[in-house]
Parts: sequence; structure tokens; C-alpha cells
Amino acid sequence: MNHLLPTNQTIILDQASVTIEKFLGSGAQGEVYQVLVDNKPFALKWYVPKAASTDQKENLDRLLDMGPPSSSFLWPLEIVTSPQGFGFLMPLRSPQAKGIVEIYSRRSPVTMHMLTTICINIVDAFSDLHSKGYCYKDIKSENIFFDPKTGDISICDCDNVAIDGESYQGIIGTMGYSAPEIDRGEAQPSIRADLHSLAVLLFKILHLHHPLEGMRETAIKCLDLPARQQLYGDDPLFIFDPINKENRPDPVHHQTVLAHWPIFPSFLKKLFIQAFTDGLHDPDCRVRETVWKQALAKLRDSIVVCQCKANNFYDIAHSKVAPHGLCWRCKQRMPPPVQLQVGKEIIILNPQTTLYPHHVETGKRYDFSKHIGTIVTHPKKPQKWGLQNLSSTPWSITLPNGISKEVPAGKSVGLGNQVIINFGSTEGVLTY
Repeated sequence: MNHLLPTNQTIILDQASVTIEKFLGSGAQGEVYQVLVDNKPFALKWYVPKAASTDQKENLDRLLDMGPPSSSFLWPLEIVTSPQGFGFLMPLRSPQAKGIVEIYSRRSPVTMHMLTTICINIVDAFSDLHSKGYCYKDIKSENIFFDPKTGDISICDCDNVAIDGESYQGIIGTMGYSAPEIDRGEAQPSIRADLHSLAVLLFKILHLHHPLEGMRETAIKCLDLPARQQLYGDDPLFIFDPINKENRPDPVHHQTVLAHWPIFPSFLKKLFIQAFTDGLHDPDCRVRETVWKQALAKLRDSIVVCQCKANNFYDIAHSKVAPHGLCWRCKQRMPPPVQLQVGKEIIILNPQTTLYPHHVETGKRYDFSKHIGTIVTHPKKPQKWGLQNLSSTPWSITLPNGISKEVPAGKSVGLGNQVIINFGSTEGVLTY
């Protein structure tokens, strides 16, 4: 295969000597290579001639001045040029990173705890970008990678990021992810359009299926451009629209989403219904990042682990594991989980539970950078759990018999029923 740049060679660009180590991939705008500059590894995106426009270069200059909104973005670092064209250097993504698309193919199986963590990090990243007045324009699975151990994410193709609502005519989205008004040619890329793409991405990660592909899609014999335009742009319909049931999942071809939708708590379903009913037709009704983050944090706090090791969700509104109190995998009835109630919030405790400042400190925003507590197991009795104090200050506990004890930093409290934990500014009650 012929590439734009020669691999396994060192070439002299206007700014630097670049060793092209290997070809990584290509898209409509250009090709990406792994390179060495001064013996340091980078990725280099080199534009095909038709994409190497003056507008593209001016946009890159602006993004360089702006700087990355967070460490999640593989942001342009430097423009490199030659008489034949130009490209830009960016950070090389971690070698252990996996593509979001691998979740759909199940080549990288992950727990619900990890999926919610990935979703929180995605929402966080785009919130950081949008808060600066910029839109990404092409949010889709292919542009996002995750670390399977931590859930940290990396977002590539940042060279098309633009000022919210501007008329720059580069990439404007990918049909199936882009907002209906973009597909119809009625609007420019914007933060509001990004919010639709973000909702599609979150639905696909959690349900392994597209939210608009139901029986209407299976009835199409040839999914060509006019058919896709109808499905995603002209007449989109949510597969779980509570009123119009014409596009329900096909019971033969869409068994995965039919199995996934019921296991999520009602508060999350309501947001997806909002995003893909009113939000399809009115951009002002789309779910904001702050709302997604709050819901996804609550979703992660709702995980209860069955004896078969499957991750389920406890629907607090109905006081049972969704949807019928049975584990989705083994179909066994699940007993009430251990719960920590702090004010009006309830955290389901499981082997992966971590407490953050917003759990135990009044008025704290969602910040997952600091750990306040975590679940630990007894060194000799692994079936016995405790909540370890990871903060810098002691907690105090009150047992059901009225006796109080101090829990110094680094120590643990057993998960006893009706034990009261004083975290300092708030109190929590353990129940099961």
C-alpha cells in the first residue's frame, strides 16, 4: 500500500527531522503515523492534499494557542510542514489503550463498573471542552480510546475542534452520531449538536446498540445514503419511545439491547428518553453534561454484585435490583444490598466501591480525583467487608448499642447494620 509518507525512514520537514516508525491508520482527511522527534515518540497526522487547506491550518493555529482542555485530548502540539503539504504532531496514545469499538464487538469485555467509569470520563472531557466555548463536531466511538485498567480515556482527531456554531466547513460529523439538524443541513456544528452525539455514544456503550436502529432499520433492504438520511436525519425515532412504538427493537436481530435496557435504573432511562424524544427535535431539550455526570455517578453508586459475580443495578426508586429483583445473568433473587445513606443519597456498597468528596462533604461538586474511602476485605475472612478511611482526618462511628469509636485515617469500620459513620460535615447510616 502506498502511503503519504515513507515508513522506516527519516525525513526532513521544515521544523524538524522526523523518523517515520510505522503507519497507524487513515481517514478521510489524512494518515496517522508513529514517529520519533529528537528520540521522543509522537503521533503525526499528515493531511491529504484536498484537506490541507488554509482554513485547516488556521484552525490548527487557533487550537495550538488554546491548548488542550484536559489531558484526555490528544491535542495538536506543533504544525509541521514541507513543500508537499503539512500535518501536526500530537501525543501518542498509550499502548494499552483500547478502542471504544472493541466494547461493542466484546473483544475487550468490561464490567458495568468500568463502563460507567468510562462514560463519566467521556462526559467530563467534553464538558471541559464545551466550557471553553468549543465544539468537537465529530463525537463517535472511533475517535475515543480507553485504558481497560483505569477507565481513563484518550480522544483523538482534535484538529477539527471549532468555536461553537462557527461556519468552518471541515468535518461536520458522522451520520448516525451527528444531530438530525446537521444531517438535514439545517444547522452548523455546535455544542448542542455535540450533546446529541454524546447521548448516542453513551447509549451505545451501555446498551451495545444504536438508539435509533429498530424495526425500521431491519426493514430497509439497502442501507444506502438516502435510507440513512431518513433513519437518522429526516424521521428519527427512539427504539424505546414511550408513545410511538413503530421502531421497537426487532426481537430476532436486536436481542442484546432488549436484554440490556431493562437492567438499568429508571432515572437513567428517563434521561435517554429525554435525549431521544424531545432532544431529537429540540436542541434545547438535550441532556447537558452536568446532568449526565450526576446520573452516571449515581449509576455507578447503584451497582450490586451477585454471587455469580454479575454486576447488577439497584433501582433505589423501586427498592430492588432492576427490573424484577433478579440477577440478569443467573436469574436468582438478590437480597437487599449493603447501603450507605448520606443525607438523601444512597451508595450501594460492593467490592469496587470508592467514596469521593461529594459523597461525604456538603456542597462538593463531582470530583473523582481524590479517594475518601474504599471497600476492603478482612485478611482472614474474605467474605467480611469493611469501609477503609482514606481521608486525612479520623471518622467516628456509633454502634447500634450506642457505643462510639474513632476510626483513624487508614483504618476500617465493619459494615454492621445501623452503624452510623460521622465523616466530619455529614453522617452516613449503614443498612442492609
